Amino acid sequence: MLSFNHTRAVVLALGVFLLLSAAHTWPLAAAPSHWSRTDPGDGALNTWAVAWVGHNLLQPSKLFEANIFYPEHLTLAYSEAMLVQGAIAAPVLAAGGSAVLAYNVALLAGLTLTGWAFCLLVWRWTDNWIAGYVAGSLAAFNAFSLAHVTHMQFQHVEFFAVILFALDALVTAGTMRAVVVLAVSMAVQALTSIYLLVYATWVCGAAGRREVHIEAQRAPGCSKACGGPGHGRGGRRGDGGRAERAV
Repeated sequence: MLSFNHTRAVVLALGVFLLLSAAHTWPLAAAPSHWSRTDPGDGALNTWAVAWVGHNLLQPSKLFEANIFYPEHLTLAYSEAMLVQGAIAAPVLAAGGSAVLAYNVALLAGLTLTGWAFCLLVWRWTDNWIAGYVAGSLAAFNAFSLAHVTHMQFQHVEFFAVILFALDALVTAGTMRAVVVLAVSMAVQALTSIYLLVYATWVCGAAGRREVHIEAQRAPGCSKACGGPGHGRGGRRGDGGRAERAV
């Protein structure tokens, strides 16, 4: 469990990334109900999509029957559905907020949670808050994400950090808990963006291939051919290295 000081530091990090999100998207936070980025057209499309999902999230039979391209059916599936972003926007819309406000809330939430999640991930790996803040800032406020503010599907990468954490735990400890967390985080990331699901699948595939290679090196009779025990990883699990601490 986290100590009180660690809990306070975790909450402080969340507040810091919220402020950084507002600063990097300023002046959206000054008038989130009225100001928005709708250029070059994708912004308007995504604002509509998030609002549609937010309004109809509790009506599964109607959710993908969007009010575009009549008389075609299931037209929400013609583009990114962004179900997680719509779920974040739903309370705003239910309270009477506009589609623009709902979009901006989901945008700020995505940037904040992405930075926070990667900050906690790297802090967990390194036990260094400076490294965590640097990693979180790079993950959330890089040139690509800030140049694609109108592409909501790219602004919620927070679950990718959970995928990396679970993948690391699975490789180093091989627990069922890590399997469950990895599966759930992959599924939720897929609900934010199909693009990010593809990237996450590549990452998991590459890590799995690397793990198979390492296991083959550790097989009986491989020590001499592969350069001795621990060749390629410097000792593997249980040797007091970073991977052991990360679990």
